[in-house]
Amino acid sequence: MMLDSYRRSLRYHNENGLILDPQAENKEAMLRVQYWSPAEIDTFKERYLAHPKNFGYVANALDNKVCRLTIVIETWIAKNLGKLGYGIPS
Repeated sequence: MMLDSYRRSLRYHNENGLILDPQAENKEAMLRVQYWSPAEIDTFKERYLAHPKNFGYVANALDNKVCRLTIVIETWIAKNLGKLGYGIPS
């Protein structure tokens, strides 16, 4: 379809949701999501001991945490704190 010169000159410029530095934005978002406070770790341990391997139930007790992140922290706790005698039984 051929457009006349007036219609070719019309442009729509949208900057809604523009991210100037996507790598920095992604890194910041990952740090917000992956940070676990000591209180959150304690809540995780309490819920996990009450309901082992039920990660959906454990994640519901924690703000901004999803099931996948509870599995990651369970693996980390089992590896790192298990060596110190603070492990969670599997």
